[in-house]
Amino acid sequence: GFLSALPSIASHEELIGYLANVWTERVLSSDTISQNLIFLYGLYGGWLVEPELLAALENSDEENERLRAVDLLVSLGTEKSVEPLVTCLEEENPDLRFPAILALGRIGDPRAIEALKPCLFDNDSDVRCIAITALGSLCGADVRPPPTFLFAILAPIAPHQEPDSAEVEEVKKLLRLALSDSSEAVRTETAIVLGCLGETRVVDQLAEILMDAEFDYYDKGRVARALGYIGTEEAVGALGEFNNNALFGDVPVPKVVLDVTHPDRAFPDIGWTGSPVWFEICAGCALNEDSWGITRLVDIVSDWRGRLGATTDEEAGDLSGFIQMYRLDRLQWYEEKMVPAIIAMGAKAVVPLLECLSEAEGTTQPELVEDESHRLLEEIRKATKVEELIKLLAEASRISEEVESAIYLLGEAHIGAEDPLLDALKESEKLVDLFIEAYQKSEWASVQEAAAKALARFIRVAGRDTAIGAKVYQQVVEPSVEDLRTEEGYKRRRAFVTLAYFGEPQAADWLLEALNDEDHQRRYSSALLLLTFYADYADERVIDTAIEALRKATDPAIRRAIALKLKELDHPAVIAAFGNALQDPEWWVRWTAAEVLHDKGDESFVEALIQALDDEDSSIRHEVIGALGKIGGPRAVGALADVLWYHEDEDTRQWAAVALGKIGDPAVAEAFARALQDEDADVRSRAAGALGELGDASAIPSLVAALADPEPEVRSQAARALGELGDASVVPSLVKALTDSELEVQRAAAHATGKIGELERVKPLLMEVSETESPNVQYWAAITLVWLKDSSDVERCMEALNCSETGIREEALNALVSAGSELLDAKRLLKLCTDMIEDEGELVRLHAVRGLGKVATPEAISLLRGILDSAGETPYMIRAGAVSSLANIGTPEAVGAMIEALNDPAEVVRYIAVRRLGEIGDATVLPALTRVAEEDTGASGDVLLADAAREAIERIQKRCSE
Repeated sequence: GFLSALPSIASHEELIGYLANVWTERVLSSDTISQNLIFLYGLYGGWLVEPELLAALENSDEENERLRAVDLLVSLGTEKSVEPLVTCLEEENPDLRFPAILALGRIGDPRAIEALKPCLFDNDSDVRCIAITALGSLCGADVRPPPTFLFAILAPIAPHQEPDSAEVEEVKKLLRLALSDSSEAVRTETAIVLGCLGETRVVDQLAEILMDAEFDYYDKGRVARALGYIGTEEAVGALGEFNNNALFGDVPVPKVVLDVTHPDRAFPDIGWTGSPVWFEICAGCALNEDSWGITRLVDIVSDWRGRLGATTDEEAGDLSGFIQMYRLDRLQWYEEKMVPAIIAMGAKAVVPLLECLSEAEGTTQPELVEDESHRLLEEIRKATKVEELIKLLAEASRISEEVESAIYLLGEAHIGAEDPLLDALKESEKLVDLFIEAYQKSEWASVQEAAAKALARFIRVAGRDTAIGAKVYQQVVEPSVEDLRTEEGYKRRRAFVTLAYFGEPQAADWLLEALNDEDHQRRYSSALLLLTFYADYADERVIDTAIEALRKATDPAIRRAIALKLKELDHPAVIAAFGNALQDPEWWVRWTAAEVLHDKGDESFVEALIQALDDEDSSIRHEVIGALGKIGGPRAVGALADVLWYHEDEDTRQWAAVALGKIGDPAVAEAFARALQDEDADVRSRAAGALGELGDASAIPSLVAALADPEPEVRSQAARALGELGDASVVPSLVKALTDSELEVQRAAAHATGKIGELERVKPLLMEVSETESPNVQYWAAITLVWLKDSSDVERCMEALNCSETGIREEALNALVSAGSELLDAKRLLKLCTDMIEDEGELVRLHAVRGLGKVATPEAISLLRGILDSAGETPYMIRAGAVSSLANIGTPEAVGAMIEALNDPAEVVRYIAVRRLGEIGDATVLPALTRVAEEDTGASGDVLLADAAREAIERIQKRCSE
């Protein structure tokens, strides 16, 4: 819904600018729009968002905003965030300390180690637990947070800097103390982390966890991994004992190829591909370069990806969200740890992956197994040095798995202008014989094709008239010509492929002839091979046969392959065929068709796309909805509106909202208005926010009605939307909303009423409301009048500063400070801010600090300087606010205090001081800024400050020269 309200943009930079403008208006409001805004800013801004998050963390007077900023820094933070996050460790609220620790562990900067050590003795056991995990991660342990922390473990792990070995040993000593912690969860996490650090003294404790029935399989899986890292005889014995008792019968050690005849013992309600412990064991085998472990791991990963993307409980296995979150965690760990490890294995991993390809059809997710195997093989090809493979072959005396792997990699290599393999083949007939033997005898079709590719490259250089060229033709090419007419489909396909690589026309001629064959499967296969290997021969007859195959081929694999090849052709008949393919029984074909039609955006396929809106697969619905949003028009709008109103899937309704927002048709507002009746509160809330952003006055009646929605989130969003529309006719409804039972709705109504203005119309209504018995309603009425710069109820607004509700105190002081001298004289404002500077609400204190900046008296400067001097007691966010207020005062005394703030322990405070000095300073501040600019030690924080200081110096020098 929020996305749908975004304006049409031409680039990410424009979106960043747009979001930056909205940020200043929204970041301090604790509402859904603010959450979406922060998320979108992070999504599209990437590296640009971190300074804004740090600023929100420091300056926001709303704790929920600070919490969201820290949560996002878990995913987006870099070394620049280390100091601000370290400061968060001093916060009283464990909900702030917890994600700050998690972020420091993910960022991987060893500077955080010293700050995290005291957290091992925190009063909150969850904080102690995550501190142990973070310290282990910073010291190089391959750890992941336990399941209770799954809300944040999806953040990508940054490359860690190497910590000092002495520091690692000190951390280990502290962790050993934690083994005696009063919390069982802390003791368990400590043992796992120490195990992943190779600490042998925890083997017995880890073994006890494995055999303890009270521990679940998620912790046991991590324990199994920790024992694997220790790797001693005792650790392996513990794994073997657990394996014997809990999993696979009589198999002694999981490092061997395991008996999979009773896999359901691992986790009976999931089966072997879903078992957490089974995953860990397969991963351990794979890390030990075990072929079986690699093939099983690829199968498990593919199965999980398919289930996580499933659209029905039956396809997903009807598993709990907890298990699904476990899968997400392990899939990310697989990407971070296993994929690089498999790539590093090089040729050793090739045959297991080729086996994955050959066995794919027998797995639960054949397409995903094929995709994953091809991806890993491609990455191995990129990472393997050709010279090393050639050396391996030169030393080989016979065909082996390792030799076949090397031949596969060499044959599939993307060779540039220089091809070392060709030079080696020229110099060694033995090497040529190895490639010929691999072509003739390998059981892997991929190895045979790779050998044919390499030999074909060699013949193009060496020539077929040479002795070695004649040998290759005699043993490879001529038998392939004979195999063209064999009834064995496997040999025939190999012949086509081989002759295509060698550029022999016989295969193309035979394939063209086969287009007239009575056997339709042979016709379809011929068309596919022509499109694959002989694209120059793809005339109308070939395309027509391929389109027929897309419609009629009984083999889904043929239809999938044909769809992928036709996708590359920009031909009217092909596009029309994809319109029909939206109803294909094969998911892959339907998805390819939807993707093609989305890219084309052709309005002639609107009806076909509308029919596909009911597809059982959510990914296909997503593509179809995107295509309709791109095409637009009344039919598309009507169909998308139906989806928004009636579709049972919430995600699908949200995609429809996004697509409608892109169309920009007047009928869109009606669709969003109807969505206000959706059964899902999130959809109603997003629809209300979108209507406010669209600015269509026709939505006013629906939004007014939404002020009575049973969900406070929807009511508050509706109030904000009405404020955005700015129509004075809704003022009575907004004033009535001030009597709502929820604080956030009252706040939103007050802001919306103040934004619309119309004091003469609003004031009588507010005065009437203020006569109610509820003090809070009276306060909100008074606050709204102050927002409108009306002095008639200032005293009640000041009385609201004594309210027990922090939110009311925040808004009351915010309104009074914003009105400033228009309603209060300097003396009264100074007393007001002085009284509130010690309030327990940090946002209240921030508003008080902001008010001192408006007073601009020596007393105010003295108070602000005192805030900066109390760095050990005052949160850095308040100190940063004091710097900004001093900058607003701008007198020499205020500037002097700002220069002193350049020594503040918090990097963010120093950074704001530098930036504001650049805005207001003169030549007298240049020495202090020059000192900061010269303190660039290479650390990320110093670099950030130094760059800001240099920029500030340039701005001041430019002003002075003018």
